[in-house]
Amino acid sequence: MLISVMVLNACKDSDKNSSLIFEELNESLERSNESLNQEISASLRYLQYLTEKPETAEKGAMLLPKAKLVESYSLKVTGLIDSLTRAINTKIITNSFVNERKEKNFISDIFIEGKGGLRLHKSFINYRKDILNIDERIKKELKEKMPIANNKFRSLFTRDEEFIKMYFDDKRVSQALTILSKFKNDVLFTEHQAILSLKASICVLNIMYDN
Repeated sequence: MLISVMVLNACKDSDKNSSLIFEELNESLERSNESLNQEISASLRYLQYLTEKPETAEKGAMLLPKAKLVESYSLKVTGLIDSLTRAINTKIITNSFVNERKEKNFISDIFIEGKGGLRLHKSFINYRKDILNIDERIKKELKEKMPIANNKFRSLFTRDEEFIKMYFDDKRVSQALTILSKFKNDVLFTEHQAILSLKASICVLNIMYDN
C-alpha cells in the first residue's frame, strides 16, 4: 500500500510521460496477477489431489473447504476491483474525445460520486477480518505481513474519505487503473499465501523401495 502511495505522489502530473510510466507499471502488475492466479489454481488442485490419497484424505478434506473459503472471499474483492476497472474502460470507450480534465472527472464519477472508493475501502477491511478468521495457521502466517488493510493502512485511513482522497481524488485514468491492479495484486498475494499455509500443514512422504 505504501509503495502505491509513493508512486502516485512521485509521479502525480510531474511530467508528460507519467501516463506511459503508469501504463507500463500496470502491465507489469497484470502479468504478476496472472502468475499468482496460476499458482493459486495449482495449489487448489494439489489440495484436491490430497483428499484422494488415503494417507492424507482426512486432513485434506478438512483443509480444502478452508482453501475454497479463502478463494471465495478473494473473488468477492477482485470481482469488485474488476468491475471498477471495467467502469473506467467503459467511460473511455464511450467518449470520442478525452482530455486530462475529462479523465479526472471519470475517476471522480466512479470512485467519489459513484461511491466505488467507499465500497473498495470497506471491502478491504472486511476481507482482512474474514481471511484471518478462517484458520489459526493463516492468522499466524499472515497477520503481520498481509498487505491488505495492514496496521499502517488502518492508521493512515481511519475514515473512508481519507482513503478515497489519497487514491482517487484528482487522478488520471492511468493512475487509477494502476492502483486497482496493485490492490488486486495485494489480494492475490494474500490468497496465495493463505492457501500455501494450509497446504504446508500436510506432510506427504514419498517412500521409494529398493528392489
